Amino acid sequence: MGHIVSQHTLMYASPHVFVAHIPRKNLTIHSHRIDTAPVVYIVAISGFEIGIKVQQGKLHLPVPPADWFTAVLTHHHVEVLALTLDMCLRSTALPPLHADPCDRMIIAAAQLYHLPVVSTDPLFAPYGIEVIS
Repeated sequence: MGHIVSQHTLMYASPHVFVAHIPRKNLTIHSHRIDTAPVVYIVAISGFEIGIKVQQGKLHLPVPPADWFTAVLTHHHVEVLALTLDMCLRSTALPPLHADPCDRMIIAAAQLYHLPVVSTDPLFAPYGIEVIS
């Protein structure tokens, strides 16, 4: 069985990104979880969130976001789950525990595909999905 990784997990597991506030041991843990899973998915909305963070100056990548994603997805053999109408509608029907619409899409995908999510976000588990932290 595979799992979904949050955009934060993917950033922390990648040697191609500068993330100053994460301890080095967490980088190793996240990278191991991605590289040892049989199948790893990321929800397409993660591209939007990372691109916006770069545009706002909240995240610094060594290359443009599209190039970064291509390199990271190839390096970790990550498959992209496209946004679907069911996923979008489910995300809007979730209880308002999590305010981040991108994370709500990840939660909706986890529910629809019955996949655990690798994340350290404490607001994922209350939605009844399996969280690997």
